[in-house]
Amino acid sequence: MPGISAQFVLLTLHLEVAWVFASVLISEAGYSEDTAVLKGYAKKFNILVAMANHNRATGGWKPIGKNAIWSNTGLLAQANETQDALIVAEKREAGWIAQVFEI
Repeated sequence: MPGISAQFVLLTLHLEVAWVFASVLISEAGYSEDTAVLKGYAKKFNILVAMANHNRATGGWKPIGKNAIWSNTGLLAQANETQDALIVAEKREAGWIAQVFEI
């Protein structure tokens, strides 16, 4: 996936940051493959990964939206294709929880 590399994730972990944030432009055709990479980083490195994707056409591209947050256990929350939304995650004793807030 362009934009995020394993080296970036490792650097983030070295700096003791427990999350990675990706601002991306992913179309419907690439969504499954690209988000599988982000989900994999969350699981492999035991971190929280948040992704913000465009949800409207821009520069000739038609992105799919679906902003999301993953933890090491999988998908925590996901916006739909057209939602203007903020996804907030909170670490609790039992693990991460997340919620989508439409804005």
